[in-house]
Amino acid sequence: MERRNLKPQNLAVITVKGDSMEPDLFDGDRIVIDRSQTRLDDGSIYAVHFSDGLFVKRIQRLPGDRVLLISSNSRYSQIHLDHTDLVSDLDGGSFKIVGRVVASMHEW
Repeated sequence: MERRNLKPQNLAVITVKGDSMEPDLFDGDRIVIDRSQTRLDDGSIYAVHFSDGLFVKRIQRLPGDRVLLISSNSRYSQIHLDHTDLVSDLDGGSFKIVGRVVASMHEW
């Protein structure tokens, strides 16, 4: 953790549910979220709160304050968000970045 500048107080472990991120993440995998990393890094995988649910998706930034939430599994459609979805939770927005996925564990 020290090598990657991760601080234990910023980390959370959650269990993946569903197959939308296969083959990167599988149902039942455990992932480590760094809650201090909320600035969107194009192409990285994040845990996000959206539409009253917690999702783990790859993020793609688009021009005009738009974002795509992308599943690794091609059977799932991309979710398009615009600037009205992206306002902060305090402003009543429906989208919040929980943190960036920094590690995963898959049991065999």
